[in-house]
Amino acid sequence: MHLVYVTAFLPDTTGSASNLADRAVVDGLRRAGAHVTWLGFKRAGANLSGVDSSASLGEIVSVSEDEPFTSRLRSLAVSATAGLPLESVRLRAAAKPDVEAVLARLQPFDGLVLAGTDLAGAFEPVFSRHPFLFVARQADHIAAAEAAARNASVAERLMLRRDARALEALQRRLSQKARAVLTFSEEDRAALGLDASGKACILPFVMPDPPEETGLRFPAFDVGMAGTWSDPVSRVRLEWFLQRVVPKLHKHTMIAIGGTAPGIFQAREKRVFFLGKVDDRTEFLRQCRVVALAERSETGIPVAAVEALELGLPAVATAQALRGIDRLPANVTRVEGANGFARAVEAQALGQRTATVEDCDGAAFRRERLERIDAELANAMAKLTA
Repeated sequence: MHLVYVTAFLPDTTGSASNLADRAVVDGLRRAGAHVTWLGFKRAGANLSGVDSSASLGEIVSVSEDEPFTSRLRSLAVSATAGLPLESVRLRAAAKPDVEAVLARLQPFDGLVLAGTDLAGAFEPVFSRHPFLFVARQADHIAAAEAAARNASVAERLMLRRDARALEALQRRLSQKARAVLTFSEEDRAALGLDASGKACILPFVMPDPPEETGLRFPAFDVGMAGTWSDPVSRVRLEWFLQRVVPKLHKHTMIAIGGTAPGIFQAREKRVFFLGKVDDRTEFLRQCRVVALAERSETGIPVAAVEALELGLPAVATAQALRGIDRLPANVTRVEGANGFARAVEAQALGQRTATVEDCDGAAFRRERLERIDAELANAMAKLTA
């Protein structure tokens, strides 16, 4: 079976959630016996990762970075007229080759896998002529609504709310036309109106590359968080952790933050160490007795949680951080609220020091999820050819 995997951006080494999700799905499709060709844009200057067969629609700096004001106005006008999300309009304008001609050159193929709404929305009439699976990495309309609530600009809030309505309509159209819809959590499946639909499959997310074998670890910090803090969604969880949780922790608790953080976060607490960009995330996390998984968004892929749990590390997590993870290792605590989070962190860190909370078998956690994602993808591929 030959499948064309349609995604806005070909995976690169930035390690974004969408990149990791795309690679996890493609790897699973290939394990099921499919030949997969990637189709999408290449980010300018990016080093592609895990893409050994691809067709590029061109190279662009970013969908929205440094966009001239006049271009932004044109995009907004087209978006409002066509009823499309703004990112879909931008991608449609950026595509250099004719998408229909590119698909013709990739023939013969048995179907498409449309990952996310951005590129799928840009060329919906072209893609929907072929049988396809729809990968809903998140409920995009919820993410847009959350972004609107965080934005201080009235104009941006209005634009994001309009985008949320367009995204919801697009996601529902794609879900209706798809042979199967793949989500990463029960919550996102319900948000798409597919909680009782037989065509929806929930994929247990796994990291594309398994962790390397490691020996004993000797943590230097009590609790740690790693992230891309320039991302607005990540900033919300870091802000919540620093403002609401850290003041409730014991004064001698040592806290490490991996990843470049905006200057406003620096020097708030002497016990909080901002380490900047870390070259080896695995080794950084292993330097922490407890991983703090303080996700606040109501949609998306549980990348940080799966990364920590595949390493077998003790963790304290909000319910949002554990979306799509229904079988928790014994050393992971799910809590609600800042008070409960702080108490759980202290208990887990003390347990690590006294050897009453140990590392778990991360490889077993990964194996179990791999078996389930492979079964779900095999089921989806069968629906594609039915």
